[in-house]
Amino acid sequence: MRRTVSSQLAEGGRREQNKRDKVLRIKQAAAELFTIKGFDAATTEAIAKRAKVAKGTLFLYARDKRDLVFLIFNDEIAKIAKKAFAQANPEEPILEQLVSVAAGFYKGFAKNPQLSRILLAELFFYRGKLAKEFYENRQCVIERYERLLSQARSSGKLAGDVDTAIAAKHVFLLISGSLRIWLGEERPNLSRGIQELRQILSLSIRHVAPLPVPSEVTASKNTE
Repeated sequence: MRRTVSSQLAEGGRREQNKRDKVLRIKQAAAELFTIKGFDAATTEAIAKRAKVAKGTLFLYARDKRDLVFLIFNDEIAKIAKKAFAQANPEEPILEQLVSVAAGFYKGFAKNPQLSRILLAELFFYRGKLAKEFYENRQCVIERYERLLSQARSSGKLAGDVDTAIAAKHVFLLISGSLRIWLGEERPNLSRGIQELRQILSLSIRHVAPLPVPSEVTASKNTE
């Protein structure tokens, strides 16, 4: 008996759901074992066993442990970035906008410092199964910085001659580098890390962004 179109669609839907369930179990198992045992001690055999999948099934989604790190983080980075950029208030000075965005990344990666350290240690020159998605995510973050800086330039919060494409890469490197150093501390302190980053960003943009007028100066002008 020939299967109906609806039964074929239902079967396809079940296959996709099973695939999503397997990927979720693999991601959770890898994250748990990397956190408990560390990257070097955790094995793909143990991860597959914890995820209740065959080792061959695991290798359909990740070629090795490095791929597993990016399998865990690719979607998570996109979520962190979306939330971080949503925190920027375009009415504020550009420094405050950048600090707000950076704080979102700091908080996101601070949820599991040990796992985040593994990612940051493994990401240079990554060419694994998930490289395309990872680099697309990274480029998306840089483009969001560029849009933020372009809006700031249009509203007079950034000098008109600033190349926002170059500035976006500059800001990305500053924030990601500072994040890496901060996470490398034995006990990363969020407020101290953000304060230090504020000083670093301030040094970088002080010549291309107008300085805020002190409140007391503004008050005296208003009374004249």
